Amino acid sequence: MCLEDEIKYFDTNRHEWLQEHRGEFALIKNSTLVAFCSSDAQAYRKGLAEYGNTAFLIKQILPEGEEKVARLPSVFLRVPDDTVGSVNSNSPVSSS
Repeated sequence: MCLEDEIKYFDTNRHEWLQEHRGEFALIKNSTLVAFCSSDAQAYRKGLAEYGNTAFLIKQILPEGEEKVARLPSVFLRVPDDTVGSVNSNSPVSSS
């Protein structure tokens, strides 16, 4: 499962973090706490700035059962199937 280690790390440390960071958002990458942030948007921007468009966990620090799920968009570019392998005349790539 994607981010399984990060989720385990969060669950292991949740109780400790609740003492001083309740309601904040933990940014976790590779089972390491990167930062506590005041909003999910702030954590997302920090994650993108440090790691680019890769997997990292953002989770609000709340007691078990009070968690909320937030879905943030990721940027994925897709080339239409009919253009794969072709070069159009406006392309800066030369076919020679």
